[in-house]
Amino acid sequence: MSENWGSSTTEKCCKCKSGSVGWSASGRCSFCHGSVSNTASVAPECTKKSPKFMGNSMCAKACRSKVESSSWSWMQEQSEEEEEAVAEEGDEEVVKMSENWGSSTTEKCCKCKSGSIGWSSSGRCSFCHGSVSKTASVAAECTKKSPKFMGNSMCAKACRNQVESSWSWLQQLLAEEEEAVAEESDKEVVKMSENWGSSTTEKCCKCKSGSVGWSSSGRCSFCHGSVSKTSSVAAECTKKSPKFMGNSMCAKACRSKVDSSSWSWMQEQSEDRRGASLHQADSVGRISPHEA
Repeated sequence: MSENWGSSTTEKCCKCKSGSVGWSASGRCSFCHGSVSNTASVAPECTKKSPKFMGNSMCAKACRSKVESSSWSWMQEQSEEEEEAVAEEGDEEVVKMSENWGSSTTEKCCKCKSGSIGWSSSGRCSFCHGSVSKTASVAAECTKKSPKFMGNSMCAKACRNQVESSWSWLQQLLAEEEEAVAEESDKEVVKMSENWGSSTTEKCCKCKSGSVGWSSSGRCSFCHGSVSKTSSVAAECTKKSPKFMGNSMCAKACRSKVDSSSWSWMQEQSEDRRGASLHQADSVGRISPHEA
């Protein structure tokens, strides 16, 4: 087919968060059941009005081929608008730059829950379509105001390199925010007092994504503003307690409580907190959550 991919079309190639790739006449990608990872306009032969329209199945195959041949690098329409760039899977090039990672910047390295990694000028990580896994401030050469600014694509590569070196630089958020997210595998039963529910600054948080964790500030900033539920914590999970168990154990305790009681113990609603989101990076390595 023609190489004219990317001009704006109603029809869309869609990649679902599950990994499925297909063609959508309406552009709604309904076969993704609301879990869309990426979309892009199609080639002329895959528009319904084209006299050379190839049909649904062939266009779905064309979308799959395009994805597999270019790692979605063709999907730039959103990145260009937002001044963002997504690193391709094959971007193994080592990007040399200063070691000044982690100071607070507007620009962000973003890791999406789909696994995509990129650079965002605004810090909104819009190429993640609302499903952000991790964010972090960038190196000096990846700030727009820097005289040594390397450009969108190179900064996306730099973000991928930094991610692949284990995201150890993301630990700044733990020190600053003192939060922890429970892994789905954290099924360990945490023994503690039954004094759950009295008002505390510290909170157990359940994100709309299903992640569960503990927040020292009560802001649940690892939920990126999408908080489903919050609740006060047990005595041993308050910072002032002489028996304080630590961030990770308290995250496990929150997970255990959620799994054992379906959040019936939680009296506070997230409606009052929904607007509270931190501007700085706030996430911890997490896996697909287990819904209580």
